[in-house]
Amino acid sequence: MSKRKRPRKYKRLVKDIKGKVPTTKRTVEYSLGKTKRETQDVVLRDYSIAWGFPCDELMFSKFFINAVRVLNIMPWDAIITSESTYLPEARNVIHTAFVNASQNHKYLAMMDSDVLAPPWWLETLISHKKPLVGGWYKHKIPENGKYNPVVYDYKKTEEDDKGWDVNYYQRRKYPSEGLERVDALGAGCLLMRRDLAEALGERPYDMNSGGEDMVMCKKVYDLGFDIHVDWSLACAHIGVSYV
Repeated sequence: MSKRKRPRKYKRLVKDIKGKVPTTKRTVEYSLGKTKRETQDVVLRDYSIAWGFPCDELMFSKFFINAVRVLNIMPWDAIITSESTYLPEARNVIHTAFVNASQNHKYLAMMDSDVLAPPWWLETLISHKKPLVGGWYKHKIPENGKYNPVVYDYKKTEEDDKGWDVNYYQRRKYPSEGLERVDALGAGCLLMRRDLAEALGERPYDMNSGGEDMVMCKKVYDLGFDIHVDWSLACAHIGVSYV
């Protein structure tokens, strides 16, 4: 595992920039259809993170429009992506590159190209200081005519088989409020801390026993880390016309 560190010159540059613009802020306004979101200041971030954009088969133009306008990307951040490939493989490419990247990148922000998040999502998720926390979005396929949140509870009774099975995950029927500990959630808008990423190791996603995001969440649970969702961060999911 690589433990590369930034040269001193780079660290001095970041410190110098922060010193020159310590109060720089920009106000962003976000709207989606008839839903209006409040404005929020986005501040200069003097530490680096890695942005992971998995490209499986195509990249949506609306995502790039959103990225250019509202993603708070700093010049010292890393951007990790993949060429057109199977989604679990794209996630593994990004996760593995992050694990082997510079220790200066404290977080991995995973954002799918068919997810549009509120502009303040990154600052909000970082403020929670959790090992794995995300926004939420609705499933593309309706259940009984309703698009449910891609957030899961693991429901199992003593009479059930003792082994882990993806079928025990039950998708939430309704969104909740605030920050909540959950058993699993979709990986389309996630923030993962470096210590958890390194504990997971390379290639934690696979589809051999269920959805790749649920498999990853099970590994997180087995390692003793908690998973949280912030219900205030409602994201748009391409194919679902409302949030």
